[in-house]
Amino acid sequence: MEEEKKTSKTKNEKPVRYSTRLKKDGTPRKMDGYPPKEHDEKLIYELASILCTLPDMARIIGCSVDTLERRYMDIIEKGRSEGNCSLRRKQVQVAMEGNPSMLIWLGKNRLGQREPVNLPEEHSKYSEYEIVITPKAIPHVESETSSSQ
Repeated sequence: MEEEKKTSKTKNEKPVRYSTRLKKDGTPRKMDGYPPKEHDEKLIYELASILCTLPDMARIIGCSVDTLERRYMDIIEKGRSEGNCSLRRKQVQVAMEGNPSMLIWLGKNRLGQREPVNLPEEHSKYSEYEIVITPKAIPHVESETSSSQ
């Protein structure tokens, strides 16, 4: 009669994992805790491509912001780059269709165009005056110069 292997796993029993680091005697070290939870990388990429913030992504996925930054930042950066390119493509498309406000906005932000600043005539005359401060006009400087003589 064959013996059946009995595996008694309780609800709180942790699986045994081994580290790549070895003990002094050459045996692998046991690692404490559960293995890291795997998250859906495709979902992370899609959330990043629609320019979700890290806290929003963490709430949707069910992990912390630190976990996202530590384990998935390369995927998030790729997704954000794709989202930025899509947004930029749509902005240019809307501008080329003749939307004047989009043309002005893109001109200012991408091309460095600025509206000219014209001061009214009454304000431009103040730029002709020069202000000179002498030591006699400042009380503590006047007392220092008179005491040093």
